[in-house]
Amino acid sequence: MTDPRFTRLAQTLIHYSCELQAGEKVLIEAIDTPPAFTRELVRVAHEAGVIPNVLLKNNEVLRRLLLGATEEQLDLMAASEETYMKGVDAYIGVRGAPNVSELSDVPQSQQKMYERYIWKRVHMDIRVPDTRWVVLRWPPNWPSARPRTSRTSTSACAPWTTSGCQKPSGLCAI
Repeated sequence: MTDPRFTRLAQTLIHYSCELQAGEKVLIEAIDTPPAFTRELVRVAHEAGVIPNVLLKNNEVLRRLLLGATEEQLDLMAASEETYMKGVDAYIGVRGAPNVSELSDVPQSQQKMYERYIWKRVHMDIRVPDTRWVVLRWPPNWPSARPRTSRTSTSACAPWTTSGCQKPSGLCAI
């Protein structure tokens, strides 16, 4: 059974944050997030007549890629992601961080190259000006890690964590 909080959050992202309509296309980029939530986001998109495309990423794999990345490789990756981004009306980025220091030992030169090829070309030059978009952070090891940082019990914290993106202001507390 799907967690009803996943359903509410997916509905908010599709209908409110991106204001998607039937026939429109959305790119869902899920980085280190629970497959159950990504599945629910796809289901809600289909239910609304929206055409979803999913790009799954993992920071452990990205780390390995970046450690040996060449400009040719990043150019190829950017070209692929540009194609995705140019073909959609909206972008939903859900970014988890099971280890916030995962990329900490990637040399700065490699990180800068990634920023130049992927971040700037795909996100700053296409996503930001040309799509409706929303990005949210998925709490690490949710729901178990959030209470440790919020000084509450897991059961007391869970409603707060998922309701943050339900606020009419559009501000997201997740």
